[in-house]
Amino acid sequence: MFLNHLWGNGGDVFDSAMRPIFNSPAGVEATTTYLDLLKKGYSSPDAVTFNEGEAGTQFATGKSAMWAGWSWYYSNFNNPKNIAPEVVNNVGVVTAPAWAGKAPITYSQIWPVGISKYSKNQDAAWEYLQWLTNTRVEREVVLNKSDAKFDNVVAVHYPILQDPEVNKLHQNLQNTILNVLKTARTEPLIPEWPQVESILEIAINNMAGGKPVQATLDQAAKDVDGIMKKAGYYK
Repeated sequence: MFLNHLWGNGGDVFDSAMRPIFNSPAGVEATTTYLDLLKKGYSSPDAVTFNEGEAGTQFATGKSAMWAGWSWYYSNFNNPKNIAPEVVNNVGVVTAPAWAGKAPITYSQIWPVGISKYSKNQDAAWEYLQWLTNTRVEREVVLNKSDAKFDNVVAVHYPILQDPEVNKLHQNLQNTILNVLKTARTEPLIPEWPQVESILEIAINNMAGGKPVQATLDQAAKDVDGIMKKAGYYK
């Protein structure tokens, strides 16, 4: 969620030289607004300790009015065996709120698939990948509601994301995903990202606990700068 706010307010993690800039005025404003969701009572006080699953459960049990997260959760939120009765068939889908006058920029991910060059069964693997990525198969899977345990709403092909029947079945979810992807971003694709992400996570936890925003982001930026220098991005 932090990256959504940061990017949406015109901020970024790095500049073009890979220097950390999330402590810029845009970053401070984005972080402050993000934390205000907690401080002003819009989020549960327990949210500071929620992981992804716990946040989803909070919504599925009717304890939260809104939830932001991965699109595949839609299936969970419509499975009567997993959620509160008042939530079943009562879940709508929208893009994340945007900053005034700015387009929403949402954190997004997709898992790639491939064939190892060391595989002894590359021909069979290729046959499988052709089936796995087939648009007809994808449409059949997304429309199949015969077993809630295997319900899947994730589509990756434009024709399926725009399919009227698919969208009618899922409250326009796939069209919403398509709109989100037009401006979506992913985290920096660098080997050092897990270290950088860890620093940001700790900083956000500290700020949620009351630490000052500017000073905490400044220290995090110094720590990230050290990682990037050590990795050889600059001297």
